[in-house]
Amino acid sequence: MSFLKGVFSGDPAKSAAKHEKRARNHQAEGNEVKAADEWAAAGRSYTKIPDYQKAYEAFLQAAQFYLALKDDKRETDILFEAVDAAIANHDFNSASSALTQVTRIGTRKNDNELLIRTYALQTIMLFAANDLAKAKQTYREAEKVKKRFGRKKAKTPVYPIASLLVNRFIEGEGAPEDLQIPSRFDESETVIQLLTTLLALYQSTLSSQLRLSLDKQEVKIKEPVSGQVTISFSEATIILDTQISLPSNIALLEPISPPKEPMKRFKIPLLMEARLPGTFDVGPLVFLFQTDTQQFQLKSNLVEIEITAAKPRIELTAEPMSPPHSQEEFELIVRVENNSHGDAADVMITVTLPPELILKTGTLEKRIITLLAQQQVQFPLFLIATKAGSHDGVIVCKYQGPSGHLQSIDSKFSVEILPRVRKEKD
Repeated sequence: MSFLKGVFSGDPAKSAAKHEKRARNHQAEGNEVKAADEWAAAGRSYTKIPDYQKAYEAFLQAAQFYLALKDDKRETDILFEAVDAAIANHDFNSASSALTQVTRIGTRKNDNELLIRTYALQTIMLFAANDLAKAKQTYREAEKVKKRFGRKKAKTPVYPIASLLVNRFIEGEGAPEDLQIPSRFDESETVIQLLTTLLALYQSTLSSQLRLSLDKQEVKIKEPVSGQVTISFSEATIILDTQISLPSNIALLEPISPPKEPMKRFKIPLLMEARLPGTFDVGPLVFLFQTDTQQFQLKSNLVEIEITAAKPRIELTAEPMSPPHSQEEFELIVRVENNSHGDAADVMITVTLPPELILKTGTLEKRIITLLAQQQVQFPLFLIATKAGSHDGVIVCKYQGPSGHLQSIDSKFSVEILPRVRKEKD
């Protein structure tokens, strides 16, 4: 009768206080059965005030006594009432905590159906609490139990909703589904209201677009790759965080900078650089979003890009350090420069001098193991010209390009030798 008095009392606050006082008295007397019932009645009275925090605490007190009495059914029922109180109080972490106690009951009883239902509900609570990592982890527990369940179909219609939320908002993938709450749904009105809110959020994203595109899908090594991400939502949304999955040989040249204010449409530029040849997937690009009430994340598509090795572009020059004169030693600088984004391997430089230029010091052949992109190598030759005039020589460069085939280029150079300067006699 104490429960009926609590429910039908004209003043729920007085009723709650009366039931709580009785519960404490029975608790002091060691009467666990009556203490449990009075705590449960107090919780229901607090719900009517409404004081959902005190209702939640009272329901947990009752659950402790039902646990001591080994009354699994009543403990389970009262814990679900605690979940309702926490949801009504928008305290989804507390709702998850109460559901954790239910999972212990399901584990103890080996009740797979209860476990799947509870893990699914806990996933939803953690999602509502914006604890996406724990929500994903809890959903994995539901999946494990579902696999153990085998071919038997669990009557847990809340599981597909948890699955949808995880796949769409936490994993950021999965085909959009038009999922509705079943007409016969064995959950409380409080839970149904929460699920209705979350499914409305889901529905609002079905028309959303999150697409990664690149301006080119075939580029040379170290050639900048530009692209963009386009995002559109049905309501203004804030981007909290971004991350992009890139192969190790592709690097962002500029950080991703989404706007900080809420917007319905975003267009975010990307600038990258490739460092090794091959065919690679760029993406997915993961965005963490915030609506007025909820955080969630979505993933973009993948874009395949082919990186081809750039061909070396080698320039050969030779010029004296100062105007040379006949019969005098001078220094000739030979320069080899790679002005491309591609490296040249096994480079051999050979200088052929005209007969009028005599080598005094230095070598006419030089080997370079790898001439890197944008690298310049130079070496001196010390020469003597036998006579004045313009004398032509040739520089030959042989190297291996990106295909591994031997390449060869040559370049002529000309040295203008001035007449010998005669010293005047004193």
